[in-house]
Amino acid sequence: MANIFGTTGTNGVNGVAGTNAPNGGVNGTSGTAGTSATSGQSLTYLMDQAGWDPTLQLFGGGGGYGSTGGGGGSGNYTTVYSYNGPGYLVATNVAVSDAGHGGAAGKGGNGGHASLTASNLIALDSQHLQSTGGNGTGGYTGGTGGGTYNGYYNNNPYANGYYVGPTLYYYGFNHYQAGGTGGNGGAGSAGGTGGNGTTTADALTFMGYYTTVRSYGGTGSYGGNGGGGGSGAHGGDGGIGGAGGNGGKATVNVTNSLGNFYGYTTLQAVGAAGGAGGYGGNASTGTTDNYNYTAPGVYTYSQTFDHGTGGIGGKGGNGGAAVINYTGNTLTGDQTSETLYFYITIASGLRGVGGLGGYNGGTTTRVSSGLDGVTGATDLTFSGNTFDGGAGNDTFSFTIIHTSADQSSFGSLGSIVVNLLNGTFVFGGNSSALLSVENVTIDVLERYYNAASVLVDATPGVSLTGSHSNNNLTTATGNDSLWGLAGNDSLNGGNGADSMNGGAGDDTFSVDNIGDVASETASGVDTGGYDLVNSTVTFTLGDFIEALTLGGNVNMDGTGNALDNVINGNSYINVLSGLGGRDRIFGGYGNDTLNGGDGNDYLDGGNDLDQMAGGLGDDTYLVNQVGDIAIEAAGEGKDTVLSSISYSLVGQVIENLTLTGYTGINGTGNGVGNVIIGNAYNNVLIGGAGADTMIGGNGNDTYGVDVAGDVVSEAPAYGTDTVEASITYTLSANLENLILTGLANINGTGNAGNNVITGNAGTNALAGGAGNDTYYIQNTTDTISEATGNGTDIIYSSVTYTVFGAVETLALTGVDNINATGNSLVNILIGNDGDNVLNGKSGADTMTGGLGSDTFLFQTSSGADRITDFNAGQNDWININAYSGGVVNGGGVTITDAGGGNTLITMGANSITVLGVAYNDAGLLSHIIW
Repeated sequence: MANIFGTTGTNGVNGVAGTNAPNGGVNGTSGTAGTSATSGQSLTYLMDQAGWDPTLQLFGGGGGYGSTGGGGGSGNYTTVYSYNGPGYLVATNVAVSDAGHGGAAGKGGNGGHASLTASNLIALDSQHLQSTGGNGTGGYTGGTGGGTYNGYYNNNPYANGYYVGPTLYYYGFNHYQAGGTGGNGGAGSAGGTGGNGTTTADALTFMGYYTTVRSYGGTGSYGGNGGGGGSGAHGGDGGIGGAGGNGGKATVNVTNSLGNFYGYTTLQAVGAAGGAGGYGGNASTGTTDNYNYTAPGVYTYSQTFDHGTGGIGGKGGNGGAAVINYTGNTLTGDQTSETLYFYITIASGLRGVGGLGGYNGGTTTRVSSGLDGVTGATDLTFSGNTFDGGAGNDTFSFTIIHTSADQSSFGSLGSIVVNLLNGTFVFGGNSSALLSVENVTIDVLERYYNAASVLVDATPGVSLTGSHSNNNLTTATGNDSLWGLAGNDSLNGGNGADSMNGGAGDDTFSVDNIGDVASETASGVDTGGYDLVNSTVTFTLGDFIEALTLGGNVNMDGTGNALDNVINGNSYINVLSGLGGRDRIFGGYGNDTLNGGDGNDYLDGGNDLDQMAGGLGDDTYLVNQVGDIAIEAAGEGKDTVLSSISYSLVGQVIENLTLTGYTGINGTGNGVGNVIIGNAYNNVLIGGAGADTMIGGNGNDTYGVDVAGDVVSEAPAYGTDTVEASITYTLSANLENLILTGLANINGTGNAGNNVITGNAGTNALAGGAGNDTYYIQNTTDTISEATGNGTDIIYSSVTYTVFGAVETLALTGVDNINATGNSLVNILIGNDGDNVLNGKSGADTMTGGLGSDTFLFQTSSGADRITDFNAGQNDWININAYSGGVVNGGGVTITDAGGGNTLITMGANSITVLGVAYNDAGLLSHIIW
């Protein structure tokens, strides 16, 4: 890396102050002018192959410092006194002198130029070339004008009287003499001019990843301030402000060179700012105060004015121009997929501001300011170049930052028009070739200085046209036009109101301005494909675009078109509308409003509390929050809610409800015929009014049935399911349990499976059908129908009950004193915790009394029965009166040891086996009712 610096110019020599006047009548002399500084050294360098350096920077020398002017000498006065009669003294021979003028300041030195040229060489690695003009140095202040007296009391020291003896008192009279003229301030010196920078690369071969060619003009320096005028009866004038130095020009030339279509190429030309003009010097106030004594202590007074004039402000320096010439160059790709980043910065120097004028003497009014300089011009030539990506999926990323003088001259660089189909890159009316490139990013930032020297963005439009391949077309600022043509294209206009047309293929548009237009038409005809708009602003889809996704970090809205749209909200509050078509609308986070419009729409509000209206068509709503609202009017189609929370259709004109998610939740219908579908977990499904169809899915589900037309459907092995019916009901296949609700006299019928059927408080006729069925009854008038061979069945009763049909087991529940009576089958009778009477009737019955004082009652022909838990301590009784006739051991009743600690009571052909009680147990014998 080589840095070469020019030498700095020599400084100027300050002027010498003028001499003061020795006495009245002799004027002060003027200060001498300061000398000007010399310019910095200019450099010219030619780099050839032998002297190749990957980084070479050339810097012109800075100018020397200017000098100040010498100050003017001051004026003076002389008074000679003489007597005029006894006791009187008057001044005579009064003389005054003028002050000297200030000297002019010496000019600041100019910056040296820098000129770097590289020609006919191969840059074996990344190349950095830069030239920078030297900075001019500031002007200095002119010398201050010398001061003199405004006016003089030309009197003796005893003008008001003095004693010469014990009684003698002398009086004198004042005489006033006008003062001299103050000196004028010296002129401020001009600021030094910035040196020019010029960098040229001609017929080079750039082999490296980075190529940088830069040039900077040297800064023009400020002008010196004018010197102030000196004081006096006649005020001195202010000096003129010095002019600001002009900014240096920057020039970059890259011509007839070769390079690679990858990596980074940077061109930069920055003209320097002009220096500000110096302030004009302030003038002095010229004033004469006149006093005339007519007697001791008695005088008259008057004033006269003669003010100086302020100095005019110095002119501002001109800004330096910026020039780039990139012509006749070829960059060629040699890898599969490559990206070339091409950066241009061209900026002219800002004008220097004129210096303020100095104040006129005795006022607050300034004289004229100096004129502003002129902002530098820009000139960019970009033509005759070839950019060839070669094989693969290649990207050309082009960025230009252009800072121009003002709006009137802005836009001289012209527009950018890219056409990949034709292989052209037109910039400012000049054409280059852009070949075998699939993706283009154009970032143009153009700015100008307004009247207040503030940069204002005013980027012109860019036109990009793709090829028939899959293109990525991107611009950054301005109102741009992008055309994708055939292929699956990505179009991003960046800032500005852009016009984008995807053409044929599946295209993606990026929108960030409400003025953006995304189109998929050619002369009003659909160009085909499935197209997506990604927008960070409120947006409505144009014709023939299918999808819209909102991004960004603010609330916004999205609207579809007549097609089948997919619309996605962002994480904030959105209003999403599908209009016509079969739309799929997703709200995301935020409390969103979704409108499906016409067509069979799918509306998913996402997280938070959403309001969804499907409109006409058979719509589907996805609900996942308690506050979600689905709105449908009558006659707008057959609609479905998909809910991952417990949900009720009550109050809504919606027909179907499907439960989703991974927890047990519930679903409730409304007054229309609903289809309610559960998820894979335990659900409670209630149809409500209307003939409903309820499908439980996996899990142990519960169905609420209240209309004769209700249908419950379960697949095999999908859990243990329960129907709660307020009407007479028959279980369909794969349902296990039936519970009758309410107070009405209704009936319940099972299916071929093992059912649990529970009656209500009314009179029920219950029939289990095939399978091992279980009945729960709470009314003594309930009847149970079980055919022989239809399984082993059990009744749980909370009231006194007698077994009907082919039911084998009766168990009493609760704590009430109730009774159980069997039938002719082999029964199992089980008591509750109260005092029960258990009567098996005929058949080999087994009876268990449970807690309480139970009575085991045996009728004639009772068969071979068993008692499992006789307990005399609980006051249990065995009633065999039907056999003994009230006589102990009467009727041929015998009590014997059955072995194993059991007792056998024989009553002819009938018997009772008392388990766990010995035949000679006193308690047993004392608790037999004979």
